Amino acid sequence: MAWRNRFNQGEAGAQSTQPLARRFAAAHVAQVAAQLATHVAAQMAVVAAACFALAACSTADDASADARAKAAAAAVAPLPKGTVIPVGDAPAGLDISADSKWLYATSNGDNTLAVVDLSARNVSKTIDGHAPAKTSDDCTDNLCRGVGAVGVAVDANGHRAYVTSLRQDSVAFVDLDKGRILRTIKAQRFPQNIVLSPDGRRAYVFNVVSNTVSVFETANGRPSGRLALKGGDAHDQPFGRAVGLALSADGKRLFVTNGVAGTVEVFNTANRRLAGSIDAAGALDLQVDPHGGNLLVLGRDGITEYDAQTLKPASTLHFCGTPTIYHFALSPDGSTLALTLPQDGVVASVARDTGKVTGGYAAGDAPQALRYTPDGATLAVVSNGGVVLFDTSDRSGAAALVAKQGQLFCPAAAN
Repeated sequence: MAWRNRFNQGEAGAQSTQPLARRFAAAHVAQVAAQLATHVAAQMAVVAAACFALAACSTADDASADARAKAAAAAVAPLPKGTVIPVGDAPAGLDISADSKWLYATSNGDNTLAVVDLSARNVSKTIDGHAPAKTSDDCTDNLCRGVGAVGVAVDANGHRAYVTSLRQDSVAFVDLDKGRILRTIKAQRFPQNIVLSPDGRRAYVFNVVSNTVSVFETANGRPSGRLALKGGDAHDQPFGRAVGLALSADGKRLFVTNGVAGTVEVFNTANRRLAGSIDAAGALDLQVDPHGGNLLVLGRDGITEYDAQTLKPASTLHFCGTPTIYHFALSPDGSTLALTLPQDGVVASVARDTGKVTGGYAAGDAPQALRYTPDGATLAVVSNGGVVLFDTSDRSGAAALVAKQGQLFCPAAAN
């Protein structure tokens, strides 16, 4: 038999057995299929039951989470709003009497000084410097023209106030008892910040366009010196930029922000000479610890504390992000910092040692300058609505502020 025939015969024999094999295979497959179907059905039932249960659990968990979130939100108290005292158009600066009974606030728009009775929560009297003449420029307020009342400092006995730019490029000596201007002393271009020596005998005035500090004798208004900051005048910088001026507790050192040179300059008040400087480009505000004497400088990245004698940095509180903060204040006991966030309309109080938020307050439109009363019971803030007074013992707004803003300060990033 040829190989082809043998192959064909074998194939035919195999074909003759196919019907029986197919019937057996079909029966086997049917049996297996039935068993598999039963198994799959059982498994699907289990899965379906599990899915139903899981869905129920998921729904229950979601509902529970929602309930917890709503409860947490309800538990967060709103920011305290404080007491608003209108003091004129575009409030600018403030000072507070040593006995915590009186507050003095300037209005740049109206060019006035308001005397506020803190116990009655109202304006007792207003000293009018008369509104500056209108001009045809594009300026929308007095500040960008370099006119209108800005800074104020009051002597220890509360009888006299010294107000910058109540008369243009001058310092006004104001009799608070009689409510009138005694004299005006010419300074330099656009005086703003003003501080008094601890003995009240001298006034230091920061002329922010001239970039100088004028020194006056308070007894008679006689000029007694001028301190020129490095880098020349600041005519190309905004009139309303944040600046800082502070005296040491003993009055021997004067600290001034210099935006032109990017430094904080330190002067010896006895000989009126530069004693040193700190590289601090972007420095916005200054405070001196009344107890330890160290200097605190607010910058874009946080608040740095410097040894007032060596001018070396001692510690830094670093901002978590890049908040818009131009002003801060130090509580009388030195334990707490208060900062204004003008874009958010809030004020935050922060523990100085930990950097953690301890209070939050709704301060109205664009809060700026702020100060604690000497007894520490009240925090006063200047905003577009007036002066806002807050009870410092009210810490109910801390959780709400953190929920909205997060913590302001974070640990420094590792190098």
